[in-house]
Amino acid sequence: MELDNGIDMSTVKIKKRSQFANAWRQFKKNKMGMIGLTVFTVLVLLAVLCPMFISYDYDVIMQHNQIRLQTPSVMHIFGTDQYGRDVFSRIVWGARISLFVGVFTVSLALTVGGTIGALAGYFGGKWDNILMRIMDVFLAMPGTILAVAIVGALGPGLFNILLAMAMCRIPQFARIVRSSVLSIRGLEYIEAAKACGTKTPRIL
Repeated sequence: MELDNGIDMSTVKIKKRSQFANAWRQFKKNKMGMIGLTVFTVLVLLAVLCPMFISYDYDVIMQHNQIRLQTPSVMHIFGTDQYGRDVFSRIVWGARISLFVGVFTVSLALTVGGTIGALAGYFGGKWDNILMRIMDVFLAMPGTILAVAIVGALGPGLFNILLAMAMCRIPQFARIVRSSVLSIRGLEYIEAAKACGTKTPRIL
């Protein structure tokens, strides 16, 4: 096919945007979202790079009684605590643990809960009933009490705490993903994928 200017359309390659590129293009239009992303990026960079400019032994845990309870200043942005430790340094080092806990917990809950919800919504029937009744049991218990019970059963430790926090969030992700799968599993492009012989894991 040729246009009036003589260009052969069969040789023209049309560059398609990826789903990530389309999502990023839409996200950039949200000013509050970009502000939040900027703040989050700064916090992550501070947490990751803080060992380069903050000494854990000297600034975070060592006591300096001669400068205890100082007000914010150039040397101590957030001041010092009752033991003379720099508050800003302690917050930044604490952010390292907080970020790790948040990312690990949500990632594990999303992976497990999303898988359960997708399987329940896609296959339906008895699998849906079994999986969702199990999720209902977890949802029936308050998250804090459930987490304490899990930690009590598994024992103390950071990994057990992360596992307990993730398990408390799994039912929520499972419910959300299941409802999304139920709303689209009967659409035409899903049926077309099945007709083309697409395997179930790829469809999911």
